[in-house]
Amino acid sequence: MESQRKHPRAFSFEFFPPKTPEGMEKLRSTWKQLAQLKPRFFSCTYGAGGSTRDRTLETVLEIQSAGHRAAPHISCIGATRADIAATLELYRARGVDHVVALRGDLPSGLGASGEFRYANELVAFIRERTGDWFHIEVACYPEYHPQTQYEYSQSISQPVTVFNFDRRRGAKLISEIGFRKIRVHEKRMGYRAYLGEVARHKIIFQLDRSRVPGQVAGDALLCRSVCVGGDGAIERIAFPETCGEKRGDAELIEIAQRLLTNENERRAVAEHATKIAKEKLSFRAGRETLARFFAEM
Repeated sequence: MESQRKHPRAFSFEFFPPKTPEGMEKLRSTWKQLAQLKPRFFSCTYGAGGSTRDRTLETVLEIQSAGHRAAPHISCIGATRADIAATLELYRARGVDHVVALRGDLPSGLGASGEFRYANELVAFIRERTGDWFHIEVACYPEYHPQTQYEYSQSISQPVTVFNFDRRRGAKLISEIGFRKIRVHEKRMGYRAYLGEVARHKIIFQLDRSRVPGQVAGDALLCRSVCVGGDGAIERIAFPETCGEKRGDAELIEIAQRLLTNENERRAVAEHATKIAKEKLSFRAGRETLARFFAEM
């Protein structure tokens, strides 16, 4: 979310389409009051499988008629390309040029997911079908979608080991990614055995604050691995793009996922860390720094 700080803050209000005339009247009173807060737009949900499409459009058109921007949701899960094309043509024919494109939830009892799996496929289809007619809003989980976690975990064959003596927290965080087999070391081991364990892995995911600042990152450097997390001196110096300083668990999990699936990026991070270590953390570098310090006294 840090990347979004450069964008101006905006807000919108989302409604679900009423089922009764009484509900519509109540909603009308509500959006008129909220309009005084000058949101960027209003939106109206679509219902699983497009089950509320007509009521969604009716709600949006009424809000637009009062001079406010309003966008209907359009979800693709369980839908065919023909279904989505028909909905787009309906919206376009009624002058709607603003939509919220979503993956949506699979309707209860429906086994097939339709011709779209993710919202990015829906967005691409909207552009392919209608060009730049629609202004498209998208939405996402703040961390990652539960189904994506499962699919991600199925695609990773390497084990993930968390060197964290608080098994409960470590296991919980890694399980949130979707891994079924979680290896969390609870007991201390000899240093040689520990380094052997480190060397088996592409990344070291440090979830806690190291008892000896920088030790875990130093071990990762010895094994040509990548340290993710931790805020010791060596983590901050050698692994500035993956250390835990000013990064929350969700961002560290995202970094870990990316490095596990992108071998080139992971290798580049490891090589850059080794280069930094030789320049700033080696015995020679330390000796030269001390020599300059005493020479300037």
